[in-house]
Amino acid sequence: MKLRNITIALSVATLLFSCQKLDQEPLDAYNADNFWKTEAETDFAVTGLYSGTRGSDGKLAEGSAWEDGTQIFYMDCTSDNSNSDFPWEGFQALGNGTATPTNSGNAEARYTYEHIRRANYILENIEKSPVNAEKKKRLTAEVRVIRAYKYFDMATLFGGVPIITKTLTTENSFVPANTQKEVLEFVEKELKEAAADLSFAKGGGRMSKGAALGLLARCYAFEKKYQDVINTTQEIISSANYKLFDDYATLFEEANENNSEVMMNIEYLVNVQGYTSLGIMLPNSMGGWGSIVPTQSLVDAYETADGQTIDESKSYDPANPYEKRDPRLSATIVYPGALYNGKYFDPLNPKSEDYPSGPDNASSTAYNYKKYIQNPSSYANIWNVGTNIIVMRYAEMLLLNAEAKIELGIIDNSVYDNIDL
Repeated sequence: MKLRNITIALSVATLLFSCQKLDQEPLDAYNADNFWKTEAETDFAVTGLYSGTRGSDGKLAEGSAWEDGTQIFYMDCTSDNSNSDFPWEGFQALGNGTATPTNSGNAEARYTYEHIRRANYILENIEKSPVNAEKKKRLTAEVRVIRAYKYFDMATLFGGVPIITKTLTTENSFVPANTQKEVLEFVEKELKEAAADLSFAKGGGRMSKGAALGLLARCYAFEKKYQDVINTTQEIISSANYKLFDDYATLFEEANENNSEVMMNIEYLVNVQGYTSLGIMLPNSMGGWGSIVPTQSLVDAYETADGQTIDESKSYDPANPYEKRDPRLSATIVYPGALYNGKYFDPLNPKSEDYPSGPDNASSTAYNYKKYIQNPSSYANIWNVGTNIIVMRYAEMLLLNAEAKIELGIIDNSVYDNIDL
């Protein structure tokens, strides 16, 4: 009996001890209760807002980074600059105006509160962090710029959307939409306050004062607040922190990433967090998909070498349409007869792999993009590159400044200088 009691007591003790071990928090994972205790954890949180999340396969989850390089490219297909050749990629309907509420293509990728929710979580909790006040102020400002970027994107694309500045529970998740005007006013306020807490120093893809002011200038331009556009862009220009890169053709290349013209970009690192969609623009004959292709409208928009449109210039020859043109045309677009990657591009030949009505991946317009891909052979794997994707350039600020002055009738030498880049 005594032995039995001892056995029972040992069994109970063992059970209690086991429960204590099982009740411990995972030592190799974070949760809301054990986070924000170190500076490193704070850095993880903010960096995660930039870089996104990975699935169990180690790949970056689509749309989880603050912005997506592929989205930047595909959004051009909603304009008359580019064409999306494949409807299943979700942008053809947006570009040709056939999208409906039940068939909205890839619009849902732009209408998302994922990053806003994550930004709100950081802003609600960063005060718990032990980082010094100056760094905390900078990180907070960076997060506010990312959140403002998302709201500006949705406001310009969808109009009025709900302004949510705190994390929500299931019970309070139904929030009415604000007007577009209210959203844009919120964006203005966020960016002005964030810019005051940031410096112009560029930090490898992080939001800076220049990025905040540049986005603010975009917002003012959308609202037709032209004097505010002038004032904001002039602050950027006067800072002397940016300048035009000398060679447009290589401006977008990996070797020149974070150059003097870049104000905002998405950072990629080959084999770690590489950009995996650059091949969607390559010609079919070079292993590309031809998913995003230039239109004839874009080609025709490039001026001639004398600075006139093709309709105005006497130097334009319809029989040789690509000669004596703005050099940015040949730096951006692979056109019929162009020497590219060591061979002549020949999409007008019915036997060519790039013939428009031939293979599935051949461009429908007989044009392909070479921007970002001046030399395809320089990449070991075009589907995994470290090339950063630019979101904002200094050239845009110069053009916004000139455009706003023209709208207000302020035609001075700077207007001509900023247009004649």
